Amino acid sequence: MTHQHVTFRYHTGQIVLEGDRVFSGNRDKEEVPIKGVIKLIVQPGSKEAEEFQTPDGSVWIEENWNGVLGYFLVEPEGGGWEDVEFIERAPENTT
Repeated sequence: MTHQHVTFRYHTGQIVLEGDRVFSGNRDKEEVPIKGVIKLIVQPGSKEAEEFQTPDGSVWIEENWNGVLGYFLVEPEGGGWEDVEFIERAPENTT
């Protein structure tokens, strides 16, 4: 199966890269924004897209809830992108 490569972007226009540091849009009980890391970018039509049942692709974010890791995905046309806020690139993505 062939698939089209898609470039995911934050609502502010930056390209999403694996390793990016973000605020996920979630907040803890004190209303402090939860930090996350882009762990996986799933391309549309890929084997991973089929396995995760996201045919249009998705971005997986690992969140750190005060030492407890959790994961969630954001689909390109799904809700949630407006809440994901880019913080910085991973050091390996800045050169």
